[in-house]
Amino acid sequence: MEIDHNQKWLGKHQRAIQSAYGKAPFFEYYAHDFFEIFNKKQNSLLDLNKELLTKCLEFLGMNLSLKFSSINFISDKNGYYDARNDINPKTPIIKNSIFSAEKYFQVFGNNFVNNLSVVDLIFCEGPQARQIIEKSCTTEQKKY
Repeated sequence: MEIDHNQKWLGKHQRAIQSAYGKAPFFEYYAHDFFEIFNKKQNSLLDLNKELLTKCLEFLGMNLSLKFSSINFISDKNGYYDARNDINPKTPIIKNSIFSAEKYFQVFGNNFVNNLSVVDLIFCEGPQARQIIEKSCTTEQKKY
């Protein structure tokens, strides 16, 4: 899918992120890197998402590289865990077999809202974000 840079989506997204997370404890530390990626004006949504996800993994200190596959099943014998059947939009993620969100500080209200986004976690918890993800994992898939 190609990105239409004639639309005003970029400014709207940056203002929305600034408005939502501008007062988050680690916003000033990480926001520039996110906005720099947006401003590169990638041609495809896949390229933009890949670069944003790669940056999030870097912030989390997770030494992972993204690989795309055209096969329908990734064998566990190759060291990969196929979690596609563990995550289902019809099953509340609270009851999910591989992830149970650990509570952390959030800038919105007094009640914790789980599964907002990794960006929320990074802006709110900064260097502690990885530990929160590790505590949230309910399987042995913590080998990153």
